[in-house]
Amino acid sequence: MALTKPAKLYRLLASAGLAILVVLPLTSTQWPHVVFALVGGIAAAGAGNALNMYFERDLDASCESTSSRPIVTGAVKPAAALAFAMALLAGASVLLFVFAGSAVTIVTIFAVAVYALMYTRLLKP
Repeated sequence: MALTKPAKLYRLLASAGLAILVVLPLTSTQWPHVVFALVGGIAAAGAGNALNMYFERDLDASCESTSSRPIVTGAVKPAAALAFAMALLAGASVLLFVFAGSAVTIVTIFAVAVYALMYTRLLKP
């Protein structure tokens, strides 16, 4: 679970949940869709965080603030972290597709790709 960076996910869930409560007048039949869409979004964000740790494992080893991350310490093998991230993203995509629609699913997968690939691999270094 540490691969998903739970502290960041909590903040995302809180802000998204509050936004939904403030902006959308929901009927009782819409709540299951909202809950599953939030779970899918959180899972996708967790997958992005796990991919970030996978791609930055060498850099994480050299930084004091990130040297205790699971891949760096050897608690999780890099291949297992990658498999976990991809499985989590696949599960999130299914949830989002079923409960939020194809457009949300596509945008979410794109956002994970931008964060994990463009930001982590190209912009951040």
